[in-house]
Amino acid sequence: MTGNVPDSYKHYPVFCVWELGAVIHEQKTWTQFLYSARDEKARNAWIGDRFTGEA
Repeated sequence: MTGNVPDSYKHYPVFCVWELGAVIHEQKTWTQFLYSARDEKARNAWIGDRFTGEA
């Protein structure tokens, strides 16, 4: 389908309130990686960082 797409068919990138804890955690850990040396140690820290706790 091309051209004018009805609003009911559009995808809006939103998150459920229950997902926000994990989303915020991922944003923070990614930002921390970007400001790091981006070496193997920083990469492993980023990959190994997991969200835990209540959201």
